[in-house]
Amino acid sequence: MVAGNGRVSEETVMKIHGSLCHIAFVHQLGRSYLASFSSFIAHFHKYPNGTLLHAPPSIKKDIAWWIRTLSTPGFVRTLHPLGEILDLDISVDASTDWGIGIVWGSAWDAWRLRDGWKGPWRDIGWLECLAIELLVLHIEAHGFHDCRIRVRSDNQGIIGASDKGRSRNVEVNYSIRRFMFILDSLHISLSLDYIKSAENPSDRISRGDLGTEADRLSSSITLPEELHPYIQHNGSGTSVATSPTSLLSSTSPRTFSDQNPSSSRSVSSLGPTSVSDVLASRSSIGRVVVPRRRKLKSGLPSTSELRPNVPAKDRLSHWLTSYSVRHFAEMRAIIPIADIRAINITAASSYDENTRTTYAAGLRHFMDYCDNLVPPVPEDDRMPASKVLLAGFIGSWSSKVSGSSLRNWFSGLRAWHVINDAEWHGDDLFVTQLKVGARKLAPPTSKRPPRNPVTIEHLIALMHTLDISSSLDAAIWAAACCAFWGCCRLGELVCTLAGSFDAAKQPSRVFARVLFKSTVTTSRTTQDAVCFHIPFTKTTKELGAELRITGDAVCSPVAAMKNHLFVNSGIPLQSHLFSYLVDGAWRHLTKSVMMARCEAIWTSYGLVHVDGHRFRIGGATELLVGGVPPEVVAAIGRWTSLAFLLYWLRFL
Repeated sequence: MVAGNGRVSEETVMKIHGSLCHIAFVHQLGRSYLASFSSFIAHFHKYPNGTLLHAPPSIKKDIAWWIRTLSTPGFVRTLHPLGEILDLDISVDASTDWGIGIVWGSAWDAWRLRDGWKGPWRDIGWLECLAIELLVLHIEAHGFHDCRIRVRSDNQGIIGASDKGRSRNVEVNYSIRRFMFILDSLHISLSLDYIKSAENPSDRISRGDLGTEADRLSSSITLPEELHPYIQHNGSGTSVATSPTSLLSSTSPRTFSDQNPSSSRSVSSLGPTSVSDVLASRSSIGRVVVPRRRKLKSGLPSTSELRPNVPAKDRLSHWLTSYSVRHFAEMRAIIPIADIRAINITAASSYDENTRTTYAAGLRHFMDYCDNLVPPVPEDDRMPASKVLLAGFIGSWSSKVSGSSLRNWFSGLRAWHVINDAEWHGDDLFVTQLKVGARKLAPPTSKRPPRNPVTIEHLIALMHTLDISSSLDAAIWAAACCAFWGCCRLGELVCTLAGSFDAAKQPSRVFARVLFKSTVTTSRTTQDAVCFHIPFTKTTKELGAELRITGDAVCSPVAAMKNHLFVNSGIPLQSHLFSYLVDGAWRHLTKSVMMARCEAIWTSYGLVHVDGHRFRIGGATELLVGGVPPEVVAAIGRWTSLAFLLYWLRFL
């Protein structure tokens, strides 16, 4: 009930609160916007039943946030397994007589309290929550994402508040809101465990008993601006330069504004923009990869502030020019950095991880070309790249590489411009014609002959050699039969790299929903099939595909899958469909492991060398030779046209 004078009943508040609690399962960041409702409901207990009360400003502010958030249609929360909990030996603690400490393995970090830190809502619980927030900043700086991390704390109240995503303590609630935003954007979940104070490794750090400087955590983080009056980095002071975290954390009572950022903000009023500011707004997307140190031809390490040493998959988003810095400054004058960060993540995610990795080669060759000219091409001229510069790049590689290589390099350059919102001149008629000429001038050695397909002889060799009673061989045999008879790309069934299992890209035991079906054909014979779901294909993307795979009686995919599920019956539901057991631990089947085993067998039989992708065309060839109509083969292999027949005809 809402009275005409703006007062509300306890029942009304409880109904709204209950509905929002359900919605918060999808809008996870909304949990910290529920604390004001809990506090207001508790306030009713001081008055007789039926009393109507005025809603406090805090609840009005939170309702305004919910209205804005829910007015945006189409929001979804993606649920995907984060894998086993990573225990990195992390603990956090705080003390009121010195400050905050973090221990990460043998490394540490600390922040000392400033005079006057204590105040309304700022108590030991707040300090313990800040310890978690500062740890989250370190986790972000280390490049973690899409995982669960164990963290130990000796404050059960803060553990509970963090797990719920909210607290009635206003300052604690703001801290939770800040670090939950970061965790949500990185798809990270913290597993907070209680540890006794006497056993907490970070207890001594929080009391000023610090480790050696050499053991301090190496990652550099920026302290949220509103925390600067209360804590400092180990007594040395901490920069309060604008960062994604500090802008997001403007939700505190001192700086919070429910209004959208004014477009009248000038770049100068926000302070100068640096390369580090731009890089801070660009998170790594996809699996965690440790980059290799790149070297120049001289053997010396390649160092550039604009081109940091990052994995190839992050090169499109993290290799910058002065244009990138200027563009970031222009965006920062209009929208907050949190939104810029979201834009950059979305732009990079528009390209698959494998595509970004492939495209990185073109960007590297282009930068090498610019660096090797005398004098080197100025950074200002590298983006947007003029048609003259692009033409020179083509000319430098003409008659040296294949047309397909040059085409892929240009696709990478174009993607780099698109991600940075820069004008692209690569579609100019002059540049386009040069690419045609470069293709015609490609050396004969750059043109590879068609790759050999996997044949039924390859499959029979595996059948005679693999020990399908062993865990690994059972998984390989099932994957090989399904890839062959299902005309699948091997990357749709197995992991490309160890530790790279992504339930959104490869089939998991629980979501594959493996079924065995029998149907009666027109010739009144029974045909068995194995059916399961794959979550991602090259053509359908996230829609995936429902596979229904049949085969001959000798190399039966049905029998192979049944055998695999029997031998590897203990596969965890969240694990890869073709997992196998090694030394008591389940491992995801990778392409490299599978192909190494297959190639060793095929070599012993004197069969021609093939690669994993040839399972697809080999299966299609076998079906066509067996008299299966091309339209049916196209449906099995999920081809949208009969163009695949052109490749098949080369082997006739």
